[in-house]
Formats: sequence, C-alpha cells, structure tokens
Amino acid sequence: MKIKILTISHMWPVPYDKLNGIVVYKQTKELLNQGYDIKVISPIAWTPFPVKYINSKWKAYSDVPERTVYDSIEVFHPRYLSFPKALFMSSSGYRMYYGVKKLVRELHNLFPFDLIHAHMALPDGYAGMLLSQDYNVP
Repeated sequence: MKIKILTISHMWPVPYDKLNGIVVYKQTKELLNQGYDIKVISPIAWTPFPVKYINSKWKAYSDVPERTVYDSIEVFHPRYLSFPKALFMSSSGYRMYYGVKKLVRELHNLFPFDLIHAHMALPDGYAGMLLSQDYNVP
C-alpha cells in the first residue's frame, strides 16, 4: 500500500514563474519516483477585483488556475488572504490554514493522506501543523 503525502507549499512553479519552488518540485518528483502517492496544495495570494488591473504581479496571481497537473503531479492552487511586503506575517499561517481548510477536507475524503509535508515555517508550516492536528497525521 502506497503512503499518501499531502504537500503544502506556496513555492511551486507557476505560469508566470517557472523557477518558483523548483526545489520543492524536485523533492516532490523524487518522492513520486520512489513510489509515494502525492498531491500538492500550493496556495496563491487572493487578488481583489480592482488590484489585479492595477498591478501586473497581482494579475498574474489571479490568472493561476485552481487546479493543474504539473509533470504528472496534481496541484491545487486555493486562494488565501496574503499581504504584500510581509505585512502581518505572524498571522500568515492562520490565513493560509483558513484558505486551504475546505479543500483539504474535500481532498481527504478522496485521498486520505498519511502525512502532511509542509515547506517553510510561515505560512506553510504553521498551516500544515494546524491541519495535522485536524487530521491526526504527522
């Protein structure tokens, strides 16, 4: 029986930045090659309506699809409330957690993961810790 891993990382290659999170992608690909079953959640900053027309970076965020398949890896891009320039960084893990919580519940019904693999302490690691408590997995 394959071990099921849910990877959470805001760093993942996206159309506007193919090198973003390349290390996380390579680690994930190697785990897949080693026989693990993996799904990735790579949250994207939510872009309010007027902002995406003012700033090209924020427009690029809004153009990322909710779900993609990247080199045979299923990747979900839920939106979460993020602030520029590390404003309110201390609450970023909570905000990411609330942004992915519903998706994780839906995924867990179809893909009962055995392990959450989160990258970076904030926001991914903190969100991953809260999710691990919800699902009683490491």
